[in-house]
Amino acid sequence: MSIHSIVMAQSDIEVVRPLGNLERLYLVRNTLRYSANVCTAVRYQCKDFFSSVPIKSSTGLNDNIRKTLRPMIYSALTELILKEPALAIGIRDPKTSRPLFVHIPTIYLSRQVRFDIIQSDEKLEKILEREHDKVFDLSIETTLLWRVIVGVNVKRNDEICVIFCYHYSMTDGIGFHSLNTLFYNSLNNIVRTHKNLNNKSLLSNISSIVNVPYAQIFKPCDELLDTNVSVKLLMKKVFSDAFLPSFMKSKPDYCTAREGLAMDIKDFHTKLKIVTIDSDQVNLLLSRSKQQKTTLYAVIHTALLFAACHSLADLNEDKMLYNLTPISIRLCANPPITDKTLCIYNFSVSVKKLNQGFWNVSRMYKSKLAKSTQKSIQRTGRLKFTSKADEKWGKYFRRKRKLNPMGRKDIPNIGVWTPHGENESKDTNVKILDCAFSQSPDVGGPVVAVNLLSYGNGFKCTFVHQKGVIKPKEKFNQFIDEFDKILAVVAKEGDWKGE
Repeated sequence: MSIHSIVMAQSDIEVVRPLGNLERLYLVRNTLRYSANVCTAVRYQCKDFFSSVPIKSSTGLNDNIRKTLRPMIYSALTELILKEPALAIGIRDPKTSRPLFVHIPTIYLSRQVRFDIIQSDEKLEKILEREHDKVFDLSIETTLLWRVIVGVNVKRNDEICVIFCYHYSMTDGIGFHSLNTLFYNSLNNIVRTHKNLNNKSLLSNISSIVNVPYAQIFKPCDELLDTNVSVKLLMKKVFSDAFLPSFMKSKPDYCTAREGLAMDIKDFHTKLKIVTIDSDQVNLLLSRSKQQKTTLYAVIHTALLFAACHSLADLNEDKMLYNLTPISIRLCANPPITDKTLCIYNFSVSVKKLNQGFWNVSRMYKSKLAKSTQKSIQRTGRLKFTSKADEKWGKYFRRKRKLNPMGRKDIPNIGVWTPHGENESKDTNVKILDCAFSQSPDVGGPVVAVNLLSYGNGFKCTFVHQKGVIKPKEKFNQFIDEFDKILAVVAKEGDWKGE
């Protein structure tokens, strides 16, 4: 194809809508290499998956395995793409003041899917590190904002790990729950229909090319908020613009002009570790937290604070520990997910206060979160939340806490995935073994990004940081080991007294 024909083809691509402010923030951070992407990983067990496919090598993928996997994965992805229009978008003019989401009518799955071997958490860690370092090339508007890695466990005959890696600007409308639930349902239907995955009709009918009809995608976060300007806010704005000197004026939260900065972090390397908390330990922690009149959420974050005090406190000159918690105002339910607002709750505690004891700090954490929900809602668009919006979201949080007193479904960095409801269908052909969620390290953000995701009442925890931020590097592993140790002691003995 000539350059002229490529340009013509791209000029025919339809515009879906401009990016919203929060999406632009993610785009700018990606462009400046502040952060890269989000990854989700789910390990599936498929009954009789390789029953007729001999595994000849314990170190590589043979052609038979690839030929068996490819049509099944392509079928599930095709169904997913046709149900989720946001998977068929690219970005036009990403470095201008008005970037646009555009519709990609043709998707070549062979370019989006890669096969690899994943037979341990250690190998999964390495793959996630590599994917977090790999930035999406948005200089071409037909670049899709996601990719998939399918890992095979060659030591077993029925396990695969499916990793979705996607651009931050998609996270307003596609969360772990919605994306992976749709994929799981598609995968389960395909395996049920074609139990013999060597079925010739399946192999011959599956195409690697998906033609996607134009469709509207989710609305930007800005349009889901009440952004009516109050008289008080308007008067404050007018006074600030007219009378305050420039150095006293508040700076905008989001960059709205053409990006003139050229910040290139040459040594951007992600380091990632995975920790598993099994269901027995989670149940013990739930019981302990109930006895102590706190929540599992507060217990886990308190353990993070104590571990940071023991391992990372000397990195912080003011001897304060800061815990930045993303609070998501979105329902943990099957798609569609309607509320997509994201804000940050800031919790800080001095190292000295940790001497008050584990449970006292945990109850303090719980109390401050409950009292400060409205204050924690920060700027997410052109304006701050009005009093009307504060009241609306405050009621939403109180209602969710009443329905989920343990708080396990309120926070996206401690989430619960229930793709098939509370009880797994007995006739399912695809069983979910576990799942994990991770984000690229945020340059200038927290030293360590921690994400916990639950399936079957157990947790997979991912700890992510940028190489070189924590020195010496052994402190990163010490922090994780300390966190794991604290939770184990609290679950078994009921308290943590430190050493």
